[in-house]
Amino acid sequence: MLVDKPWPELTRQEAKAYLAQFVAEQPQRIDQLRRLSEATGGPTAEELDLGPDSLVALWRWARQRLSWNEGYEPPRDAGWPASRRPGPEDLPPLAELPSWAGGDIRDAAEFSPDTLWLIDMVARYFAEVARRGHPAAQWRAGHSRIRATPSRTARC
Repeated sequence: MLVDKPWPELTRQEAKAYLAQFVAEQPQRIDQLRRLSEATGGPTAEELDLGPDSLVALWRWARQRLSWNEGYEPPRDAGWPASRRPGPEDLPPLAELPSWAGGDIRDAAEFSPDTLWLIDMVARYFAEVARRGHPAAQWRAGHSRIRATPSRTARC
C-alpha cells in the first residue's frame, strides 16, 4: 500500500492496512540493510544482531551515507530557511520511494531517494531493537491528534 495522501486523511481501516504491510516488510528491510551495510564497508550482518550495542556501529556507518536531494540547498546557518526547496520536478515518482514518503512528500523532499531508503531501513532496525528490548511493546496505528502539552517553565 502506497500512501498517497496526508497521514491525517487516512481512515482507520487504511491506517491499519498500512501498518500491517509496514510490519510485514520489517524482516525484508532489515535483511536489505544488513546486505547494504556489509557490501559498503559498514557493520557485518553478524554485527547487526538487533542488540542495543549494534546501534552505535550502525549509526557511524549510516550517517556517512546521508545526502540531500539534488533540488535542495540547505540553509547556510542554523535557524535560517533553506536556500532552495525541491519542487515537484525534483522528486522521483512515489513508487520509487519508501511507502511512507507519500504521506507528505514535502517532509521527505529534502533527502535523496537513497537517503530516504536508508532512513527507512535504519528506523525499522532501531524499532526492532527497541521492540526486542521491551517485549510488551507492540505496533499500533494511532488515531488521535497529538496535543501540545503546556510548557513548564522553571522558576528561579
